[in-house]
Amino acid sequence: GLKGPLFSGALEGSSDIAHAKNDQHYTASLAGEKVDFPSVTDLYFQYKTVRGELGGNFDFGGIGDQKKALYGKGRVEVRNGNVFAIPVFGPLSELLSKIFTGAGYSVAHEATAPFSIRDGVIHTDKLKVEGKRFAMVGHGDIDFVQNDLDFAIRIGAPRPRPRLPPPPPPLEHHEDGGPPAPRRPPY
Repeated sequence: GLKGPLFSGALEGSSDIAHAKNDQHYTASLAGEKVDFPSVTDLYFQYKTVRGELGGNFDFGGIGDQKKALYGKGRVEVRNGNVFAIPVFGPLSELLSKIFTGAGYSVAHEATAPFSIRDGVIHTDKLKVEGKRFAMVGHGDIDFVQNDLDFAIRIGAPRPRPRLPPPPPPLEHHEDGGPPAPRRPPY
């Protein structure tokens, strides 16, 4: 197995690579947490996002460098980062900005998506993005061979954050010769 730091975060993994002549099959498993999101977007997309942390897991396999042979499943999560820094989501950023001025370039508190990969297509049924100014849920496909996006999304206001109830008024205690009885003053 593999275990070590990656862009200020942690990465664990294992792999099984065929060693037989003319057999390029492989399987692998990776899990990361608190990986610096700007470093990843800069490395793979030449775009340095403002901030954020990347985490998730990916169990996959394939044959050599054949993109369409890649298969697997996993879950990805970005916290406090610009999810739309990933070029394939660029059109969604533009759309968000038209609906909520400037929201397409705002930081998402959390973005999560379980996904599967088969035949050159990444598929998710549960993309969730939560920002200060918007909330988005969606499902669809990213064809990384054809560089194509087919997504259905729903955009709305962010869900209200739970607020703590106000603290109760202090208890009062009076003694008049009988047993003490705590009581709350009327509101």
